[in-house]
Amino acid sequence: MQIRRKYNGPAALILVALLVVGGLRAESTTVPETENASPSTPASTPSNGKTDSSSEPSTVDSGESSPSTLELHHARIEYRELYSLSQDYRHMLNVLDENFGSPSNLTSGKSENNPGEPVDAETQTPKKSNELSDCPANAYLHYSRNEIPSALNTVRSCIQKQREALSAYGRAMSENTDIILGRLSDRIQGLMGESQFSSTSISSRKLNKGRNLLKLSLKTAQQAEGLLQEKPEAAIQRLRVARFQAIQGLILLEDTYAGEQELKKEFETALLDAEGKVHIRPLDESNYPKARKEEPADQPSN
Repeated sequence: MQIRRKYNGPAALILVALLVVGGLRAESTTVPETENASPSTPASTPSNGKTDSSSEPSTVDSGESSPSTLELHHARIEYRELYSLSQDYRHMLNVLDENFGSPSNLTSGKSENNPGEPVDAETQTPKKSNELSDCPANAYLHYSRNEIPSALNTVRSCIQKQREALSAYGRAMSENTDIILGRLSDRIQGLMGESQFSSTSISSRKLNKGRNLLKLSLKTAQQAEGLLQEKPEAAIQRLRVARFQAIQGLILLEDTYAGEQELKKEFETALLDAEGKVHIRPLDESNYPKARKEEPADQPSN
């Protein structure tokens, strides 16, 4: 009982006051820790855990991240190389179109336009598809706007379409070359079977030269066959050479003037085509109306 009375006095009040002050100090030292920890969670984060996209810079385009500076640099280099290649393909296709009209004309042995294809009324040449004729101009349009990924994709698409067109020409030219080689082979065999006293016989020198041209043309055509699938442009270059070699042999072994003149026209087109040039044909005057002759005005009578 005496101990309890001792704590009921002023000493007990002092002890309670010290405990209260100590609790307040401990509480004040823990407050800054919570304040320092609060910035780790953004105040603008909604309750669903998603951030506001309007407050951040947009770096995403159609679900894909923007290309880096290094990627754009490599894309520009690749674009320039492919653009130059597409230009070469465009020139080759233009020459083939001007000289032969279409691949089907080569397989039929004709050099004029195919009536079954759509023809431009002004130039009288087969119309090309818009996608192919615009290559690679559309790619350059993207490149001029600094749209490098779009420019690269467009020029890749152009090259794919151009290679498909070149493959069609390559297959047709291969068939056409086989026909010409067959003509030359038949001509040589026919001359070899003729008598030396025949009126159509040809000197052995010409015959041997014709054989050599046939061998060269066959070898060149065989080299082209192995390139038709992977490198149609290289196959066409070799087939062009094989064609004019075989035609040259036919001219050498021809014994009629009319036949020689026809072969020379065919050879001229084949040679110019092999050089990447367009054979300009003379105008057909029958396609143009003739000017009317003006009748002299009646002279007044004196």
